[in-house]
Amino acid sequence: MYLSSDAQHARAVRFRDRQLRPPTRLYTSGFVIAETISRLLQTKPPALAALGNAVGDFLNPIWMTVLAVDDALLRDALRRLRKDPCPRQSLVDVVNVVLMETHGISTIFTFDSYYDSVVLRSGYQTRRVAREPLD
Repeated sequence: MYLSSDAQHARAVRFRDRQLRPPTRLYTSGFVIAETISRLLQTKPPALAALGNAVGDFLNPIWMTVLAVDDALLRDALRRLRKDPCPRQSLVDVVNVVLMETHGISTIFTFDSYYDSVVLRSGYQTRRVAREPLD
C-alpha cells in the first residue's frame, strides 16, 4: 500500500525487498484490514487507488494469510485492554498480540514502538516481541 503522506513507505519497501522471500508468509487480521481501510478513507481526498491496492494485497493468498478473530479471542483482547490500559495501545494492537501468542508468531512487521514493550506469553514461557529492524 502506498500513501504519499506515509513517511515510512520507502523503508518498508526496502525491508520487504531485502527480507521477505518465499516461503515466508505474512499474517494479518480483519481488524488490521478494517483499520487500514478506515485510515485510507479518512485521507483528504480519500486514497481510493491505495484502497484498491491494499484490499488486493490483503486478500492475496500467495503470501498473505488473514487470521480469524473469534469471540473468545476478542474477549481475551478486551479483558487485557481493560486490565492494563495504555494510552499508546489500541484494540487492534492487543488483538495482534493475542493472535501472535495463539499462532506462535514472534516477529511483527510494524513501525509502532508500542510493540517494543510487549511480552508474549505461551504457557509458562514469556518472551519479548521481535520487531524487525527496517534499515
